[in-house]
Amino acid sequence: MRTRVLVLAFVFTILGSIQFSSAQHFVKMSEEQRIELALDMVRKGVQQEDTTKVFMVFATQVVVKGKNIEQKANLTKRLQAIFDNSTERKLAAGGPEKPFFPREDNPLRFSNFWDFDILNPGITIKGDSAFVDCELVLWGAPRNKASPNAGSRAKERFVFISPPKVQPVTVPEGSQQFPAPPPGQSLIARSKAWQLVGFESLLEFLEDQVKTNIEPDEKTQGEKR
Repeated sequence: MRTRVLVLAFVFTILGSIQFSSAQHFVKMSEEQRIELALDMVRKGVQQEDTTKVFMVFATQVVVKGKNIEQKANLTKRLQAIFDNSTERKLAAGGPEKPFFPREDNPLRFSNFWDFDILNPGITIKGDSAFVDCELVLWGAPRNKASPNAGSRAKERFVFISPPKVQPVTVPEGSQQFPAPPPGQSLIARSKAWQLVGFESLLEFLEDQVKTNIEPDEKTQGEKR
């Protein structure tokens, strides 16, 4: 009986160590990996025609082409119009065909932007700002001038910022409080939450594939910087 107890204790210790190691690995995620996760949210959101998923990583205000300040709500309306008209997309003759997704709950089954991707993201982090130079592609679209290879392509630069986190404050006795960071390490250095605050051509690139019901002046609402 004593041997069995010792064996069980050993097993639980091993399992606890594995879980602790997994948690430690998550905590040690690099800032580049966090930004890549945000990019993947945009990628999957467009592929699935899900505006909520796309703009989950956007700030409330976004700078477009480095000059126009756009409200996220207006950008959401603009992207939804693109998705609403996505059946008008014309695919390249002899290009890749949309795969068949047998499950009805697969978000790609009824999407017409299943072929969207973000290629070769080069991430540069400067303090609380990050710049991602990459290429947008629609594999099934006719080749354009920017695309010596298959698909329609466009150069893109995404800009992210990491808003400062609120430092711990004194709370009434008995209230829950987040633990303070280790000595010499700030909360900002320990973990950053990146928000997308700027892009160049994402919506324009997608709009080139369809006709939307939004008038040109509605597309460019914003204040000059």
